[in-house]
Amino acid sequence: MKFIRNENLRSGLIRGEQIMNRALTRMPEMLSEDDDTVLFVKTFDYLESLRYKRRFIDVIDCSFFFYENLNVEYIVVTEEAAKYARRRTARPVHIIPHHHCNFENLERDSSREVKTVGWYASDDRFQLDSKLMTSKLEAAGFEVIAECANSVERAEALKFYSSIDIHIVFCPRSNKIFFPMELKGPLKVINAGSFGIPTVGYQEFAYKRFSMMHALDMNSIVDACLALREREVLYKYYAKASFKEAEPYHIDNILPKYKELIGESMMVTNLV
Repeated sequence: MKFIRNENLRSGLIRGEQIMNRALTRMPEMLSEDDDTVLFVKTFDYLESLRYKRRFIDVIDCSFFFYENLNVEYIVVTEEAAKYARRRTARPVHIIPHHHCNFENLERDSSREVKTVGWYASDDRFQLDSKLMTSKLEAAGFEVIAECANSVERAEALKFYSSIDIHIVFCPRSNKIFFPMELKGPLKVINAGSFGIPTVGYQEFAYKRFSMMHALDMNSIVDACLALREREVLYKYYAKASFKEAEPYHIDNILPKYKELIGESMMVTNLV
């Protein structure tokens, strides 16, 4: 199978390249010289697609790539996204969740003081005044790490999640027409959960099945963070629940789903 990913869209580049690289190192039996199948990750090239017998488009979170009159199959990241997709296309829709960033199974030291709060998001995915949020948290005695998630380097995400004790998310709506909330996955929550770190914030569509402390504004975020800091039992409950919920999203649990979808003769080593 050939992976073709969009080098201009961060999530497409990450998903396509990381899955392919992991296949090369962890599941060599999945590699094949059979080049009859192509998977476009958050992109599509009609002329290129004609070279293959079976064609997939992994839309991830972008509705732009739904086409009615093409012989393609679609991949989305959640059950909710599949329902959304099936309302927009009669073509087959498959679900392959997005893997989290923590390949090494790193865990937060449970004996560490709960003092550092942070968020790792682009400006459009953290819809609060970052400076004011930081000020309120610092006034409550927290240290704050606010990172803009523009890098495609996994090491940057690992560094961030290894440095925090409480994770914050806040994105009630999508500001981009082709990125509906129904297509988005729970990646941020499971990234934090894979380290055993609780999440506080707005419980957007993709997060409703996951354990997190729901907050509707800055003040309720601060209150939730204080509760986690001051009530050890509460912190341990959310840390343990989040960790357990993230386990199925390890890349080594996601990778076989591609093999199941496409068949035994799956991948070639030519990632473009």
